[in-house]
Amino acid sequence: MDSQVPRPIRVLIAALGGQGGGVLANWIIKAAREAGLIVQGSSIPGVAQRTGATTYYIEVFPLPEVELNGRKPVLAVYPIKGDVDLLVGGEMIEAGRMANMGYVTPGHTVTIASSHRAFTLTERMAMDDGRYPGGIIEPFLEGVSKRALVFDAEALALEKGSAANAVIFGAIAGAGILPMAEECYRAAIAGQGRAVERNLRGFEAGLAKWSEPQAPVAPVAKPAPRTAEEPAAASGPVLPAPMEEAVASYSEASRAIVRMALARLIDFQGTAYARLFLDRLAAMPLKNDADFTTILAKRLAIWMTYEDVIRVADLKTRAEREERVRRELGAAPGQKVVITEFLKPGLDQALDLLPPFLAKKLEGGVQGIEDKNRPHVGLKVPTTKIWGFVLLRLLSTLRFWRPYSYRYRCEQERIEGWLSRVGRAAEKDAALATEIVELSRLVKGYGDTHRRGTGNLDAIYEGLVDPHLDAVEKGGLAPAEAARLMREGREAALAEPEGGKLREYLDATRAGEARLTREVA
Repeated sequence: MDSQVPRPIRVLIAALGGQGGGVLANWIIKAAREAGLIVQGSSIPGVAQRTGATTYYIEVFPLPEVELNGRKPVLAVYPIKGDVDLLVGGEMIEAGRMANMGYVTPGHTVTIASSHRAFTLTERMAMDDGRYPGGIIEPFLEGVSKRALVFDAEALALEKGSAANAVIFGAIAGAGILPMAEECYRAAIAGQGRAVERNLRGFEAGLAKWSEPQAPVAPVAKPAPRTAEEPAAASGPVLPAPMEEAVASYSEASRAIVRMALARLIDFQGTAYARLFLDRLAAMPLKNDADFTTILAKRLAIWMTYEDVIRVADLKTRAEREERVRRELGAAPGQKVVITEFLKPGLDQALDLLPPFLAKKLEGGVQGIEDKNRPHVGLKVPTTKIWGFVLLRLLSTLRFWRPYSYRYRCEQERIEGWLSRVGRAAEKDAALATEIVELSRLVKGYGDTHRRGTGNLDAIYEGLVDPHLDAVEKGGLAPAEAARLMREGREAALAEPEGGKLREYLDATRAGEARLTREVA
């Protein structure tokens, strides 16, 4: 073929398993064939991220086959960096990943990406908030692309009762990169013969996105935690009158979080439990410090509403959960949706429900078994079927038993120990007390996650909080220095769930203190 023959148009699709990337690629191929073009597609499946990151690569020759007089272009099966005409991201991180790898060329590549997120394993496994900062990838794509259309295809699909890949297919048509008429795209959807009307609605919505004015995307940092001066809402749930009076006794900056905390506690275990929260909060020094009171109320409420099997069963069988799932799936009224819960109860969860005296006798034997060897039962419970719903609902009715359970006893003892240290620190310095309050972030979940978190917390108590709190009370250490040490210890614990970085930090801290002691002597 001579040099006047145009080059193929190269399309790279980065998607996750379950997002319909394969269907999207097939639609593009069918649309090209509807237009009489030569097209070739390939895919590279992946299993390492989320539900498997898969890339699809398509080359479309822009001249109709009838004009080639029997000649056939040679099309590639793998993308080349710097030579992609259209990048399609089924999810924000996937689009950014491809662009960062060099598949987007400034002044050449057009990028279409959905701005919604499917969190990575790294984000999900983080002990703290492991989410990547928002608002960074969008301006990056804008900067490196010839043109970029970044929008929430998943939200638009839900609004239209369609699927996100159909919306993105419409956006591809609107980009005008591929030499096919809009009718060829519609014919590709119709030719598939499944959910045609639904997919066409999504296609039209995506097609219209290019005609909408696109606001410039500015870099946005990761949202900062809300402060006492910025309450989540001016109002909140309605509480019993005595509790409303208790809420009114706090400063205006703290009332919203205290009200929400009380509603959460009542939902968890009733009004008596919520009163225990108020008693604990009222017993703390620094009640007039709005920042301190707000963060303490938040962390105390979260800890007191810990996750146990009773709570999990309750949340999974609530009507609003099924409504949310149906809404997120875009299910039509009357359409059948099956929700299956994958549960893995083990010895720890069984001990949690036992009375303390019995659990104590059995606990030693359980703790002697390595995590990987602890027996468990893998269950698939369909909560949209009667037997599955009844099973979890019966488990949720054990709420009355919770105050008599071993887990409840252990959590209350841990909370009291934590509050005692917070109170001692609050007598000396608000910043130091706040750092001890924040240590509660280490305790979360149940099973292995909970055991690792409480183990890290105990290690920080022993290696940092208790000795340095004693030193502050005796005047041998500045509160600001103690606060710094505790903050760094918490960050080390949250950085790595197994506690390796925390152990390294504690060892380094002890070594530094020993060296200082020798120098002073």
